[in-house]
Amino acid sequence: MKKCILIICLLCLILTGCYDAFDLYDATPEGYIDKVEHFDKYAWMDSTDYAYYKYSSDGEKLFKNNGDFLKVKKDDIDVLVKFYENFKEWMSLEERESEFDMKKTCITEGDYYRIENWWYGEAEQKDCLSDSWIDDDESEDDNDKKAEIEIKPIEEEGRIRLVKTDEKNAVKFSLMRYYNLYIYDTESSTLYYLHNDT
Repeated sequence: MKKCILIICLLCLILTGCYDAFDLYDATPEGYIDKVEHFDKYAWMDSTDYAYYKYSSDGEKLFKNNGDFLKVKKDDIDVLVKFYENFKEWMSLEERESEFDMKKTCITEGDYYRIENWWYGEAEQKDCLSDSWIDDDESEDDNDKKAEIEIKPIEEEGRIRLVKTDEKNAVKFSLMRYYNLYIYDTESSTLYYLHNDT
C-alpha cells in the first residue's frame, strides 16, 4: 500500500511540474538582460527546446574565461552548422519554424560554444564506438583503436558530458540521440540554446 501511495505522489508531482528529474546543469551565465524561451510544452521526456538570452555589449567577458565554453575556431564551424541544421529540421517537423529565428550566419569564428550529450552508460558507449557508428572512410585498425577509447562523463550532477567538435563519433551520437548546444554570438551578444532529445 505504501508503495502504491508513493508512486501516486511521484506521478502527481511529475504531472504538475513540481518535480523535474531532468533538471540538471544549466550553463547559461547569469547577467542576461532579456530572454525568449520556447520549450516543448507537449513533451514529457523527449523534447525540442529553443531559447536565446541577450546580454549587454560587454557580455563576452562572461564567456571569455568561462571553462564551460570553448571559443569557436574555423574548424568548428562545419560541425556546429550540422547541429544547427539538425535542430532546424526537428523544429520544421514539429511545425514550430516560427519559434526558431536563429540564423546560420550567427555561427562565426570567435564566438563561444558548448555541446553536451546525455551519457547513457557502457552499453551505449560500445554501440557508439562500434562499426555501425564509426565513419566508413576509416580503416579497421582505426576502428580497433577507437573501440578501446574510454569516454568519461564530466564530473557534474546528472549524466551530461561535454563534446568537442573534433570528436566525430560523439558528435554523431549526439545528433542521433540527445544534445544541448549553446552558441554565444559575439556580434549580437546573444546566447542561443538548442536542445533536442528525440
